[in-house]
Formats: sequence, C-alpha cells, structure tokens
Amino acid sequence: FPSHDKGATSHNTSTCGLHVHICKSDMTTLHASKMVLFINDPANHDLVYALARRDESSYCKIYDKKSDKSWIKNALLRTKRKDQIQSLNPDRYEALNFQNDKTVEFRLFKGTLKYETIMSCLEFTFATWHFCREASTNQLTTAGFLDFICKPENRKDTRFLRTYLVEKGFQLPVKLSVINNDQLKKAA
Repeated sequence: FPSHDKGATSHNTSTCGLHVHICKSDMTTLHASKMVLFINDPANHDLVYALARRDESSYCKIYDKKSDKSWIKNALLRTKRKDQIQSLNPDRYEALNFQNDKTVEFRLFKGTLKYETIMSCLEFTFATWHFCREASTNQLTTAGFLDFICKPENRKDTRFLRTYLVEKGFQLPVKLSVINNDQLKKAA
C-alpha cells in the first residue's frame, strides 16, 4: 500500500471513501434485508461508526429502517428476486447499495492507507454477509455480531477485525491473544 511519505492521502480528505463490494448471487431477499436492518439499526450505530470511521453523509446515508418498513414493502412488490434485492434501496448513495447487478456495495467506510484498517473493513464486510445470512432478525445486534466473529470457526477470517474492535474499546466475548502488527501481516 502507498504511504503518506510518497504523497498519497486518503484518511484526511473529504473526497475519498473505501467502498467494498461483495457478491450477491447467492443472496435471498431475506438475507439482503437482514443486512439492511443490521447496518441501519440505530442500536448498532457505535459498531458501524467505529468501523466506518465517519458518520453518514450524502454518499453513505443511514436510515432507521427498523421503524419505517416501506423500503421492504416496495421491494417485495417486485416479482423477481434480483429486482427485489436491487429495490431494497431506491438511492444508490445509502450505506449499503444493492443497485449494482452482481454486488452489494458497502459505501460506509472512510478512506485509509493503513493495511490493518483496510483488512478490518474487508473482514467486516465478509463477516456481515455471513452473520446476516445465519442470524434471525432478533439476533441482528452488536452483541450478536461480536459473538459471531468470536466463534472458533470464524476467528481465522476476523483476526484484523477483532483486534481493531478491541482497540476501539469493544469487549469481545473471547479474550484476544496479544498480536503485534508484524504477526498480523504474516498471518494474512
């Protein structure tokens, strides 16, 4: 990754965001809807903000979709699953954008040049996809997500994410062993 000493900027600018895309070919409308609920739930704001490193803006809007269900009603009026999923957000500038043909776009992250932060964002995207597929709508909480990423079968895919969240003050249900940055890079 480029470094600041080579003139690259990302974090300290208003014109750069980190957008992560993940495949939606195996997604159901229910799975996609749970992702929308999880990311947009005001009760999960602290988690989402810690990872996004910025509040919502005109290019990554977050709405309380738990209170207003019109978005899901409008999507379900479509007959094809693909059309339902693409209709989950009428505005492509929401934190989660389903309007791309083949991917869900996570638009919420602030730009960064730090390897560990980029990896945390990638792992968050991956973990969110899997967490929302498996969780019930009642389990779409910060505590439920933290439990999910600490399960033994998910630890290898969330090592940067877990370290990042601990550094941001989150209490994980499983103690992290102390790992320095060199060990993290070798493990990746």
